[in-house]
Amino acid sequence: MADRAVGIRDTSQTDDLGLRTKVLGGFPVLGQSVAGIGPTIGAVSLIGLVFADAGHGTWLTVVIASIGVLAVAICIAHVAGSHFSSGALYNLVPKGLGPVVGFVTGWITLLMMVCSGPFLFTGFAQYLMQFLSAAGIAHLSSSGVQFVFEVVCLVVVAAITLLDIRIGTKLFLIIEGASMTAILVLLVIVLAKVPSVLDHQQFALHGATSHGVILGIVFMILAFGGFEGSTVLGLEAKNPRRALRLAVIGSVLVVAIFFLLNSYVQVLGFDSIGGNLGTQAAPLSTLASHYHVSWLGDLILLGVTVSFFAAANATLNYGPRVLFTMAHDGLLPIGTTSTNKRGAPYRAILCYAIAWLAVLTFVLVSGVAQGTAFGDLGSLAGNCGTLIYLLASLAAPVWAYRRGAGSLFIAAAGLVGTGVMAVVFYYSLVPFPVGSARVFAYLFFGAVALLFVIGIAARLLRPQYLRRVGATEATPGEA
Repeated sequence: MADRAVGIRDTSQTDDLGLRTKVLGGFPVLGQSVAGIGPTIGAVSLIGLVFADAGHGTWLTVVIASIGVLAVAICIAHVAGSHFSSGALYNLVPKGLGPVVGFVTGWITLLMMVCSGPFLFTGFAQYLMQFLSAAGIAHLSSSGVQFVFEVVCLVVVAAITLLDIRIGTKLFLIIEGASMTAILVLLVIVLAKVPSVLDHQQFALHGATSHGVILGIVFMILAFGGFEGSTVLGLEAKNPRRALRLAVIGSVLVVAIFFLLNSYVQVLGFDSIGGNLGTQAAPLSTLASHYHVSWLGDLILLGVTVSFFAAANATLNYGPRVLFTMAHDGLLPIGTTSTNKRGAPYRAILCYAIAWLAVLTFVLVSGVAQGTAFGDLGSLAGNCGTLIYLLASLAAPVWAYRRGAGSLFIAAAGLVGTGVMAVVFYYSLVPFPVGSARVFAYLFFGAVALLFVIGIAARLLRPQYLRRVGATEATPGEA
């Protein structure tokens, strides 16, 4: 495809982008958001961490976090229903907060995606090795073997992403649906075998503190991360207004119910067997073993492995399309605007694949523990995601007000979303991280400060440069 950028707000040229327009129905678009969240990952690896802080108030933490994320989702869907692009929040935030904040949002999104890929590949390899060990197939533990698994996963993910977008998005929904079903079957078994399905300790919040309940929200916000990924498909969806709103809000609602069931039943299950959920590395496998369905625990380990794979695919749909859109707006080299015959932004995809391989190789060569790398990359990606969610919550009410369409509902959603994200920031950084996590925290704040300085300088010295931020999109009528 010719490397051509569209003009500012010149929606008549959106077909020249090279993306395959109007090819995705509502469910494939939903699949992008669900896979971006990775519900299986949250259910397996994060509920126990929440319990360590919130105790028998874990279910309440999930409810509060779900309300906060739903508020952000409403804000994003409100703007995404009128602005269809492949730039996600990079395109949506400047509609309310202006080009400088849009510029920062775009670059922070790119940084978030650079961290998310290696984080997901590391998780894929770790859980794959756990599954192989639990199933008695092979007992592997070396960092070299894990690196091989990570690279193989990266190659397969890149190959799928370079193919027709319809293949990956449909596959995502099937993968996550199967994994979530396996977990739900185990939860039903637990409910059938516990002495009582009513856990009075949970309903009475026995031993829980308000501080612990709020602190646990940090992990749950991370568990929801990626729900906005479908907004990069605004040009490729058949009915973007309906599909994007369904995907962004629907994915949060479905996953919120799934997490709430997991939080309640996992706590109930460990209470019934006298165990401590907060100390469990693989809580669902432990429950499966106790209730004599170990094979189901192994299947769930496989499910979370495949969920990491699906989330990595969704990420490689997300990040490169934002990069691709920013290049069309003139903020990045025009060479990354190329698409292949299947409508995939292949040069942007290859840029991400190379960056991810470089990060994975650095982790291996430097000797950094895989668990440390997993945590640090996840924390940096989480901080980036929390920031862009906070900006989206602020942007939507302002955008609606400027259009004369402001309402108490969208203002309330913006207020709740902003408040919850601010709380997450506070508890993520107070007390300030130590060790390698401190370095990544400084990296995050340094990057945000630098981007704002560059954006403000560009506003003063080269206003025509920032005028293009968020310009590449289709009009509602065209879509």
